[in-house]
Amino acid sequence: MSLVVGKKGTGKTTLVRYLVKRFRGAVFICDYLGEYNDLASDRVYVRLWRSVDDFRAVTRAVWQAPANAQKMVVLDEVEFLCLDKKQKEVIEFLYRLGRHRRIDIISVSHRFYMIPVICRALTDVFYLFRLSEPRDLAYLTGMIEPEDVEKIKVLPDFNYVVVKNF
Repeated sequence: MSLVVGKKGTGKTTLVRYLVKRFRGAVFICDYLGEYNDLASDRVYVRLWRSVDDFRAVTRAVWQAPANAQKMVVLDEVEFLCLDKKQKEVIEFLYRLGRHRRIDIISVSHRFYMIPVICRALTDVFYLFRLSEPRDLAYLTGMIEPEDVEKIKVLPDFNYVVVKNF
């Protein structure tokens, strides 16, 4: 499970696109901004998210894939998906059971503190791009080294800090 977090335009989508292209299994993308359409193929399912029905279509496709096959789910702008209580419950379900069904989840967000607690708690790898919002930085303080928090404040675009299992 991975979280990709950072300000707009810092390279989050570029990194996720790279990870999707390298992944060998089936990929299911809940695309909030329409930035992944060109990746659609027989291996990559992309659905533009505009309603609960769109999100349900993605999750339905994930659960219909063979249980023993390696799968990746990309939840673009995960904080907006979680505004709807039922969608948030499904995301939490995906996170809890994903490992048992060979589902790797990449959640993408602008704001670290807005990501649901279950997503942060069950994440193994954090890709932290530039962040400057005080609440985001305060949340990270105490979880990672102070020098890394300072580094995150001034990272150039397309640079990130990787934190594993904090």
